[in-house]
Amino acid sequence: EQAFIDAVRDALQVSHRAKDEIWKGFDLNDYPLIYFTPHQGFSYALLFNYTDNEPPQGFLPVAGNAGVYEGLTVTPYPNPFHIYYPVGSAQGIVMDARMSTVTLMHEAFHRHQLSQSFFDGETTDNTEYDPEDVALAQLEQSALVKALGAKNTNEMKQQVHAFLNLRNARNQKHSESLTHNENALEAIEGTAAYVEHRFSQVAYQEKIAQANPHFYQAKEVLQQETVHMLSSPLDKGGMERFRYYMTGHAMALLLDRLESRSWQTEMESGATLVGLLQSASNYVLPASNELFQILNSSGFKAQKATQTAYLQTLLEQNKRFIADFKNSPGQRVELSIPGQWPLTTQTVEAVSLSENHVLKDKHARVSAESPPALSLFLKGPLEQTRGTESTFVFYAHPLDVLKIDGKSVLGQTGSFTGALELRAGEARIQAQSAHLVIDEARIRITLRD
Repeated sequence: EQAFIDAVRDALQVSHRAKDEIWKGFDLNDYPLIYFTPHQGFSYALLFNYTDNEPPQGFLPVAGNAGVYEGLTVTPYPNPFHIYYPVGSAQGIVMDARMSTVTLMHEAFHRHQLSQSFFDGETTDNTEYDPEDVALAQLEQSALVKALGAKNTNEMKQQVHAFLNLRNARNQKHSESLTHNENALEAIEGTAAYVEHRFSQVAYQEKIAQANPHFYQAKEVLQQETVHMLSSPLDKGGMERFRYYMTGHAMALLLDRLESRSWQTEMESGATLVGLLQSASNYVLPASNELFQILNSSGFKAQKATQTAYLQTLLEQNKRFIADFKNSPGQRVELSIPGQWPLTTQTVEAVSLSENHVLKDKHARVSAESPPALSLFLKGPLEQTRGTESTFVFYAHPLDVLKIDGKSVLGQTGSFTGALELRAGEARIQAQSAHLVIDEARIRITLRD
């Protein structure tokens, strides 16, 4: 615990000393901070940066650590984070103790964005992209990689202009709302990624203590990571939110190099990264015939052919996955988890079939910190739908154990309520309270609050 307290304090000191270097006006020390960890049905938490004379209800001073408080609660904290959590007379930031201070900087910067009104909460993960979109986006990312690796300012500007040409060609395909959505996502996630990496770089330079030292890295290593992600093959799924962490971050780095000292302030006044990059690089929008040339270039045509072939292959794979799923042997089990649960899912090799319908062909893990206690491990074809509830459908073969309140209901039909235990091959489900409806066709399980 003391090592953890020291590591957080070091991070807070770095954030304060370098606040103008990382992002002018942003300091992690301005917000109460709760780090928590689940412990035997309770949540143990450490509180930092609380400025009132008396600690909030439920917290006591930690001996030998002025300004640090500890608390124990049965009320679960939001998982993995919450940036406006009520803490006594203030609103703090909550983080799972397993997460790094680098992640904390990213999430806390979202709080700063909200205070400066350049966080657009209406953004969506748009999926209406066609092969041309993906091909142009791949070329955009290649141009950003070349700009980051440029040896001089002129070469960098040349690649920045290539990126902007491609972005403008793609924007002409889109509605104004979709373009606004992409610009907003780059402003939100790209600048947060930038702040996260700047903090990591400064902390690395100062060689501060940290429970996870590999999160603090040199500038060169951080840029290599960004370049690697931008260089990765892009598909339709990659056009969603995560892409903008990288493109936005790359544009922020380029704005630094173009010595646009005021770009951070202009972001807080509503400017877009694309617009600022255009201004800082003295970009002039090309004539329509030049954009036409982009869409007829050999590089674009090759990328478009690759994306078209990929989407066709994916379509065929989806058909096979659906057929295999529907033909899976065993007892059909539907597990519904109320939407208000703090739910975390981790999946491997997920294939998107539609907006709210996903098939996992390997395995999924689901965990919830809130009572009633839930542990779930599923292996095999799994269908997930999301609405007011998260419903997981799988096939149990064989169904080894199905108990309510410790009594087997295997082979029975009817409705049952109580503590649940289910084992089917490698599938394991345990919950303190559940409602079962069993008939010859399926087993429907609804977890209860």
